Amino acid sequence: MKPWARIALVATLLLAAAAAAAAAFGQDRALDFFGGRRRAIEMNDNVPYDGRITFVRLRYADFNGFGYRREPPWHHDYPTADTHMMKILNELTLARPRMDGSNILALSERELHSYPIAYMSEPGFWAVDDEEAAGLRAYLLKGGFIIFDDFRAGDWINLQEQMRHVLPDAQWIEIDASQPIDIEAASIDGVLCRWGYMLMEDPEAALRETRRILRPGGRVALAAWMSADENQWSSLPVRLLIERGALERPDTSGPGQFAWAQEGIVAEHLEAAGFVEYDVEPLDFTMRFPSVDDWWANSRAMGVLVNEARIDDEDAVLRDLAAAVSQWTADDGSLAIPARTWVAAGTA
Repeated sequence: MKPWARIALVATLLLAAAAAAAAAFGQDRALDFFGGRRRAIEMNDNVPYDGRITFVRLRYADFNGFGYRREPPWHHDYPTADTHMMKILNELTLARPRMDGSNILALSERELHSYPIAYMSEPGFWAVDDEEAAGLRAYLLKGGFIIFDDFRAGDWINLQEQMRHVLPDAQWIEIDASQPIDIEAASIDGVLCRWGYMLMEDPEAALRETRRILRPGGRVALAAWMSADENQWSSLPVRLLIERGALERPDTSGPGQFAWAQEGIVAEHLEAAGFVEYDVEPLDFTMRFPSVDDWWANSRAMGVLVNEARIDDEDAVLRDLAAAVSQWTADDGSLAIPARTWVAAGTA
């Protein structure tokens, strides 16, 4: 198997995040849904091709109506995800990816064909045109590999619809964590799953499959949220909506964001999957938002429960949220809310 193909297979399980700074940025001030203007978006210079694995983010045309968003969907988590994905690949695998920059390319750009792996964020907002469809079709038929990331609500339906324009005769094959991964045993250097296993119906089966495909000495790295009280950036909007009668109290007995919160659960699952050598540690960090409005927009974008709420007076909800996070609110209105997660690594 070619090195880049091996990394492509690993990439189907990958998600990344954290923090990084950008040196230069361009301007993109398209009107948002409410007639306001999005903030200028960061656009670092692309790095020249040199044969190494390089993070390539796909820029695409989108439906110009995505509520509170302050950035185009394809730009989400840029450049943090790009930078840290390469750092993680460098740490967990034998690949030596490029870590001094990343590229942003349009689907129709010929340069895309120089890179075997590309990443698209939030395809639920993607609206493909004829030029993009032709470019992506040529890229995929050549052997290109795309990671589609960040789905909610009807996003999957939209991705299917857009891909019909790209590959009309292709069919999707649904694979969940209960099915064996179509990868030969002991063939993968590393697997990263950011806040994913605890959402699966059978997380131990998923971890066992992860253990099976890892080569001897290969590593899995994962994260799982600690308790709701320790992550009020996520749980507080839901709790407030329940208190207001806008949302039914959810069933927390099955898979969910905080299903692995209790100390010892992560280790228990790793051991059951066959990982003998492992480490589990808590990690404290901060979730930052420019304002309460941005925090609420993030909650609506990320949380299925919040979108199910019956909200009669959204302004009142925003006032209640502002009052609830006053202790974490700076003079400029920005928020810095504590977050806590388990981070773990196991060796095959």
